[in-house]
Amino acid sequence: MYISCGAEQILWVLNPSKRPSGDARFPGVLSAGVSLRVAKGECLHQWFKRCVDEGLDGSVKPCQLTPSTAFFGSVIWDSRVLTHCRLQVLHTDSDDLESYYRGKGTERTWYYRLELDPTIPGPLFKEPLPHLHVTPDGEPRIPFGSSGKEMLLAEFLEFILIRGQSKR
Repeated sequence: MYISCGAEQILWVLNPSKRPSGDARFPGVLSAGVSLRVAKGECLHQWFKRCVDEGLDGSVKPCQLTPSTAFFGSVIWDSRVLTHCRLQVLHTDSDDLESYYRGKGTERTWYYRLELDPTIPGPLFKEPLPHLHVTPDGEPRIPFGSSGKEMLLAEFLEFILIRGQSKR
């Protein structure tokens, strides 16, 4: 399987075991002021284009997980344990992310956002930790089973890569 930036690179950049506490964003070159949140009324294509234009100087390469899959992430950890993460993936049926960025093939896209934020638990049973969104906001929130917070990043990447292969 072709992986341009490599799942290993994502795990390396976002790995909490390198320092006792801290935070990280992926791609590592992503400008700090760029909001990775999909804005209200923003379609997925607009969100992706904004993130690439504002945070990556118009280049899709830094966020490219596969030719048609983009990955953005932010994590915070303390005592080498994840305390917050937001991982976002956009997968398109377009030939590649560059074509999608230019507006071709924008009709068939899949979006996944994995969230872990124990400081904002929300209403009882509404937001299991961690949970997966398949739309930019709101329901459904799907519990994302994991072997533990130390494996969360790797298991999410595995889920995305296997899901992407099943779409072909």
